[in-house]
Amino acid sequence: MESFDSNSPAPEQEKYTTEVLYGAEKAVGRGVEFMANARKTMDLSYDSRGPSIVIEIAQYRNGYIDVKNRGGKVRVITDITKENLRYCKQLMELVELRHLAEVLGGIAVSESEYMATTVLEEGKPLTQVIYSNVPELVAQGQHIFNTFWDLAMPAEYRIEEIESGIEAASIEVIQNHRESIGRAWKAVSTAEHEVLILFSTPSAFRRQLEMGARELLLKALSNGSSVRILIPSGPGLDEPIDEIGKRIPGISIRSINEKLRTNITIVIVDSKDCFIFELRDDSKDSSYEAVGIALYSNSRSIVTSYAAIVESLWMETELYQKLEAHDRMQREFINIATHELRTPIQPILGLSEILASRAPVGSEDKELLGAIWRNARRLNKLAEAILDVTKIESQALNLHKDIFDLNEVIASAVSDVVISPAVSGATDSVNISVIYANKKAYVLADKDRILQVISNLLTNAVKFTAKGSITVLVKIETPHDHDKNDLISDRHQKYVTVRVKDSGAGIDPGVFPRLFTKFSSGSTWGTGLGLYISKGIVEAHGGRITAGNNGEGQGATFAFSVPYYELKHGA
Repeated sequence: MESFDSNSPAPEQEKYTTEVLYGAEKAVGRGVEFMANARKTMDLSYDSRGPSIVIEIAQYRNGYIDVKNRGGKVRVITDITKENLRYCKQLMELVELRHLAEVLGGIAVSESEYMATTVLEEGKPLTQVIYSNVPELVAQGQHIFNTFWDLAMPAEYRIEEIESGIEAASIEVIQNHRESIGRAWKAVSTAEHEVLILFSTPSAFRRQLEMGARELLLKALSNGSSVRILIPSGPGLDEPIDEIGKRIPGISIRSINEKLRTNITIVIVDSKDCFIFELRDDSKDSSYEAVGIALYSNSRSIVTSYAAIVESLWMETELYQKLEAHDRMQREFINIATHELRTPIQPILGLSEILASRAPVGSEDKELLGAIWRNARRLNKLAEAILDVTKIESQALNLHKDIFDLNEVIASAVSDVVISPAVSGATDSVNISVIYANKKAYVLADKDRILQVISNLLTNAVKFTAKGSITVLVKIETPHDHDKNDLISDRHQKYVTVRVKDSGAGIDPGVFPRLFTKFSSGSTWGTGLGLYISKGIVEAHGGRITAGNNGEGQGATFAFSVPYYELKHGA
């Protein structure tokens, strides 16, 4: 026995020892003593021969049992193989077990002691160990073990792999671009069941076609494999997809929403091999230059996880196509129905107005005809609103832009709201005022559509203001004049901002999150389409619309901004 003492301590200090012990008797004796001293924890790692030693040697097996009976926690890391499987299953009854492939030698560490060995023979006791109770070495041993523990696989998973006949899984980082692409190509060309590919970008797909992907896919198909490919949508994609469809009709290709694009290309072959390629530079012509590092794995959990992602995206495209077709049919139906609805409304409006003009003032007939006219007008407005919604959703909202002074349009809108039969009664107790911060506020916009937005906001303010005031403020602003919530991106463009502030009931908190969505209304009358249409019109002009409560029960403010048109000198 050799002994290496640490720095000589003072007589009253505890003596720390580091020893190398030779011979089975001394080694086993020190091991038994080590287990007897363990109170809280005992962590051990050893190679594939370790489990047989613990189970076959009574002193070790009983030592584990004693630690467990004292309430201590025993953790073990070993290399679980077909050969030691039966020992590992028995060991699992005594300890928390994990698998780490090709772990060497053995270490044991408790809360106060450390042991290590480099020589293990199956079913035989240890013949040489290193022992230490030096705190620094114990802490180092604990750190080493915990690092291994985090890397190790729970024994249940490894045992399931062995019993299912699955080879040990591997994860590999491939730095060489030619090697990674070459290995993926080989896997695709030899596929027997299925190839799933999710390309990072349309350019990544085109690069692979130029490098010979067609021939690889043909080989996969000739092997009886199915091939499914997903590509983020983008310009110039239709032509290569059509070309592939004509030349290789057995391949299924779908485009996914461009927002779902990632910086990785995923290739999964026969549900057992997975390649993940990092996109480094999409502007390159060659895949060898465009990709970064690649990862390869045949781990069942990793392969199935990535396959599930690709499958989900595949199903999503199918559902999206069905929903798109359904929405298209729905829009067409609404469009036709609304046009058909407007046809009989026009004569009702015209004829009721003519008849009302002939009826004596104050007569019952005049009142009834007035009711018919008002409801027909309301129905006509509803039909127009529905048509506007379908135009916005189909991106068919055509704007007829002219240069005009927004101040004049606002003055006209205020006058129309005040004299409108639908709201004139409501404005009797509401004072509407306009503040023009600038003499002129020119915009290049669709005059009728902007008037529609202003009228919607004014009518909405009147509806929710039983009495009090409504103030319209028109101001030319640069983006830094806006509050911190205004996200207009162009910092050089000036905007004309229109704010409609009322002293009414304010915005209901329950309605606020869906304020600018379809059919969102906080009143007992109205369709809830006005704000949705206003938002679509403003955004079509490159502007933004917002809303918020004024605080302390003082009503709400709706505001929209559209780009200011600066007239040239002398214009």
